[in-house]
Amino acid sequence: AADMVDLPGIQIHLRRRRVLFLLAGFVFVFIATLLVTPLFDLTRYQLTVGQPSPRKVTARLKFKVEDREQANDIRTAHIRSIVPRFIRDLKIEKAAQQEAVHHLELLRKISLRGASSDRLHEFPAWLDESAAQEALKIPEKDWGQMQKAAQTLIHEFMAEKGILEDARFAMDLDLHRYTRYEILRTTEGETQSSQPVRGPPDLIDMRWLAANLEGSIAAIYSNLPAPRLITAVLLRVMKPNQIFDYGHYRMEIARIESDLHPIYKEYSPGDPIVREGQKVNETHLATIRQMQKDDRTRLMVTGVSAFALISLFTLLMIQYLRVYQSDRLTDTDW
Repeated sequence: AADMVDLPGIQIHLRRRRVLFLLAGFVFVFIATLLVTPLFDLTRYQLTVGQPSPRKVTARLKFKVEDREQANDIRTAHIRSIVPRFIRDLKIEKAAQQEAVHHLELLRKISLRGASSDRLHEFPAWLDESAAQEALKIPEKDWGQMQKAAQTLIHEFMAEKGILEDARFAMDLDLHRYTRYEILRTTEGETQSSQPVRGPPDLIDMRWLAANLEGSIAAIYSNLPAPRLITAVLLRVMKPNQIFDYGHYRMEIARIESDLHPIYKEYSPGDPIVREGQKVNETHLATIRQMQKDDRTRLMVTGVSAFALISLFTLLMIQYLRVYQSDRLTDTDW
């Protein structure tokens, strides 16, 4: 007792040190519990993406999880169903018709000078020899029919069908599956209201015309006297006259994404999450994580068990120090 009175400063210091030691031990146990509690429940499945599930995993409780795959499928379906719009310039068609009449009139004048093959050099350089030979054989009375046929064909391909700069992008978007709407521009450049067109758009471009125009002309005008000649003229004058309305397409995508809401899939106790032997994917793991998160009772029991286990481990360490390393506990220098 006398020793205790003689050393009041050491007693106070030891008490403070024990309080700080116990407080530090409690903080350690608490933080360690928070860190390892989820591991007790997560590691019991031991599943990774891509592996076949070693056993069947079922729902332990009623819960719901966001179904991102279904939401993405719905988003894709809505985007694929966007009604395409094309902006078409009527002035290009009119200019092509006028240019075609001008070229045919020039060719008519050259052919009327004589049907001799010596006159082939007088034809324009863009006209090949076979088409020039056809021009020399056309009677004068048929040139009017050629001009009317050219104007009709230009209207058929540029107004009824429309020519794209490159049709491949539209095929990638599957626009040919849906009814087409158009925004027409008048010759003054004013935009008219959108007008529905019967049937899907004919996705043609200059590449398609170069390969198929002559056959199409033969199918439409089987008795046309010079199909190669008129094909050459049309390829010379026709140009892309419509473009895909990207602005409208982007606006529709933004509208679809703003209207989409999360989709949840509900599970009841016993519902299968992963079947035995089924390849595990990210959706399976996300579902299991959500189930573990919602299973508050199991998480609480697991947390208490982890707290007790770590506390026991900490107490064993303290007891070991008291028995075998007692000098460390009474050392005032640390």
